Amino acid sequence: MQVLAIAQKDFYQFLKKWQTFVFLLIMPVVFILIFGNAFGGSSGAVVKPVLMVSAPNSGVVSGMLLNSLESSDALTLQRVTMDVGTLEQTVADSQAAGGLILPEGLDETLMVTSDYSGIQWTPGSDVMQASMAKGEVDRLLKQIHTAVELSRAMGSSEAGLATFQTNVIRLAGEMQTEPVRLETLETASNPNPYSQSAPGMMLQFAVAGLTGVAAILVFEKNGRTEARMRMTGVPAWKVMLGHFTAIVWLLGMQFLLLLIFGQWVLGLDYLTTLPATLLLSILTILCISALGLLIGVVSKSEEETVVYAMFCMFVLSGLGGLWMPLDVTGKAFQTLGYLTPLAWAMDGYKAILNAGAGLSEIANSLLVLGAYTLGLLGLTIGVYAQQKAKAR
Repeated sequence: MQVLAIAQKDFYQFLKKWQTFVFLLIMPVVFILIFGNAFGGSSGAVVKPVLMVSAPNSGVVSGMLLNSLESSDALTLQRVTMDVGTLEQTVADSQAAGGLILPEGLDETLMVTSDYSGIQWTPGSDVMQASMAKGEVDRLLKQIHTAVELSRAMGSSEAGLATFQTNVIRLAGEMQTEPVRLETLETASNPNPYSQSAPGMMLQFAVAGLTGVAAILVFEKNGRTEARMRMTGVPAWKVMLGHFTAIVWLLGMQFLLLLIFGQWVLGLDYLTTLPATLLLSILTILCISALGLLIGVVSKSEEETVVYAMFCMFVLSGLGGLWMPLDVTGKAFQTLGYLTPLAWAMDGYKAILNAGAGLSEIANSLLVLGAYTLGLLGLTIGVYAQQKAKAR
């Protein structure tokens, strides 16, 4: 009851501040519409992206991918023979959505291990076109990868390269079903322009809204309200849990309203795999709430809460792919981006919206968000305990 009483008090204080509604509801909707129309387009015919592919001496896997790309309704394939540097320059100078280099010896590598690092991707300057092309490549490669994994599991690797290649071709043919293919191609060739901006802005302004949340914690700390609560016999852990619960309630309200807005107004499909959407949202809310609690604990003034929250918002948004897909950035930037929790949250939401992914497909995102939540809560408890020890 004490925890709920503290949470209820904080929650009412959040709702009394007009900034809460601006940061958590009004600004996300405005920026969703701006980013969605700026990068996704609003209407008109969809221009098929051009993909340049260089595949010298391609094997079975590269050949299957090339054939699938050539027959794809989602892009136009242009075969070239270039090295990495030349392809990057050609893509940059042209209107191509991106370039792909398929290495020699890919079959031999995949016969032993699932290492696709030799496949090199170069994004074009058009973010939306590059994202569409990369998404189609990933989709087709995922189909082939399943056949590769099954072939290796059957012991084809020990039987030799020829047996491995034969089984990959046979298994890929058996898994190819026309209804699924047509449905996926329709999605890939005509994506919802808000599938990037809607989850991105929801996450960004959830972090931005922590300014007011953390400020209340600082006000209570500086005004000795927190100390008076402990003098009445309320343990410190209950005080912190009450604050954390209030932040979870507030962000839960924001996510619920923005998910409904996306579903019914923007035409996004969060309900296709409802369990995945719910669990991903819950873990994301817990993670951002833990960050808000940490900001409130380390801040000494309301001004500091603004600085910390805005810093986190810009860094996590920029690196996490909230403004533009990480798929179209370089490998170094992607590696850095996936060190942040919001990159994994974005991956999860985009997989749900663009591919109808279920719990198993977004398992990595769920695990990373859960780990970050525990880590942030642990860090908050450590900092809080150290502060109390110094105050004695």
